[in-house]
Amino acid sequence: MSVIRSLAPKKCPNCDAPKSLFVDDDRKLTCRLCGWKEGQTEDEKAPAPPQRKKMDWPLSYGTIHPGRVETWTQAKFNSGIDAVRQERYKDAIRSFEQAVDNQRDFLDGHLWLARLHD
Repeated sequence: MSVIRSLAPKKCPNCDAPKSLFVDDDRKLTCRLCGWKEGQTEDEKAPAPPQRKKMDWPLSYGTIHPGRVETWTQAKFNSGIDAVRQERYKDAIRSFEQAVDNQRDFLDGHLWLARLHD
């Protein structure tokens, strides 16, 4: 029994990535990494996808805090709310305490601690 050898080149001619070539649905040799296609001209290339700008996402849960919330405080607050919804109250208290320790003026953390300590 003989070994079947691949007829595809070992490296992509565009990006030099090893073993990245395959035969696509249009029966053309295509690179998995850079999108190069055999016999494709510059005019036929698909345009690059538009770059999305990074957005400053708001808190996942609504807050009444009037100022800016630090990222780490925001993460701990979200963890605390998730723990409350899962009825893991000790974990929630710990998360809210960490949020308040990080940002002392974070009103929502104080309010949730007061609710949970009752």
